Amino acid sequence: MSDDKIDVDAIIGPVLGILGEQGPIATNYSGPKCWNHAPMVDAVNRTVTCKKCGAGLDPIDVLAKIAHANANADYQRNERRQLAEQVEQLKAEEKRVRARTKSHRNKDARGAVADEKRKQLARCLELKERTEEARRALERIDKLAELIATTPVDTVGKA
Repeated sequence: MSDDKIDVDAIIGPVLGILGEQGPIATNYSGPKCWNHAPMVDAVNRTVTCKKCGAGLDPIDVLAKIAHANANADYQRNERRQLAEQVEQLKAEEKRVRARTKSHRNKDARGAVADEKRKQLARCLELKERTEEARRALERIDKLAELIATTPVDTVGKA
């Protein structure tokens, strides 16, 4: 390739149609046309030809396709940047949620331990109350047994 010819395809890649479609844009070539032209700019003769099939290409169409490809690349870069920002925001939110969830799990665990202690304390109090009732009942039985033992036998049957 000489210094006066520029390989557009090597700079920006294959040129697609205005709306992204591929199609022939040859103007003065009578042979078989390729669908995906590789534009070659001849700066001296001010012409654009396809380096694949040699077809003469309309320079305005080639410029329009290059401009479209450039605009599409700009749009994709902006979209990629916005998506990266959203990913960062979501990662930060996930970190906050995980921390919150962990603290709630710890609070739930502490709450469960406290509930179990309360239940155990309630069982201990109930057991203490039953033990106290049994002790009072035994005291009454002992008093009755003592009363029976001290009461004369002849008054027991008379009532």
